[in-house]
Amino acid sequence: MTNCPKCRIEKMREEVVAEIEIERCPFCKGMYLASGELQKLVLQELGTGDTFAFSASIDAMDDVAAYCPRCEVDMVTMAGPAEVHVDRCPQCGATFLDRSELAIMQLHEPQ
Repeated sequence: MTNCPKCRIEKMREEVVAEIEIERCPFCKGMYLASGELQKLVLQELGTGDTFAFSASIDAMDDVAAYCPRCEVDMVTMAGPAEVHVDRCPQCGATFLDRSELAIMQLHEPQ
């Protein structure tokens, strides 16, 4: 496992969420998803894989640059579902979500 692409403090840990293997940072709770996994998780029931947590430090994570550990390139910030800012690798398409971003996307996804 590599260090978190965002906070770079802790090693990412593998988890299975709704039968999808993800990597999560135990420190900042961000999630690293392979290409295509975000779309599958957004369609899951609200709260699957993420919870709401609002704080100034979580909002501040949007300003921290992410780095793709697989491709070793900077990730680009773009608007994801529900206009949430996500970090995406321009080479492999992997996505990094800060804590609560998946839950916000699930909330706005029509079920």
